[in-house]
Amino acid sequence: MEIDEVSHLLFGRGIRLPLAAWVLETANSGPFYQQQAADGIGAKAQYLRPELQHLCDLGMIEQQDKAPGQIRQMYTVDAEHPLWAIITTAVDSVALLKTR
Repeated sequence: MEIDEVSHLLFGRGIRLPLAAWVLETANSGPFYQQQAADGIGAKAQYLRPELQHLCDLGMIEQQDKAPGQIRQMYTVDAEHPLWAIITTAVDSVALLKTR
């Protein structure tokens, strides 16, 4: 099974687990914006806005205040948030499924 298929079946949308995995993987790279995440997982940017908002609502990422004239909404990752353990376990489990 592929990560998007597991995500759809387990989390309700195929984009959720790949997005969360990408965010966690890039957590040490500094702030990111929506198009970077879209490019990172091969999705259309407009599909990510509600998913990013879910991660914000959970406290896993945070929207940065926009500077004057700044167009992009930047996000930072709280890599210490305990819910990231769920994402790590799910990604590791998908990798194990591929070896079966």
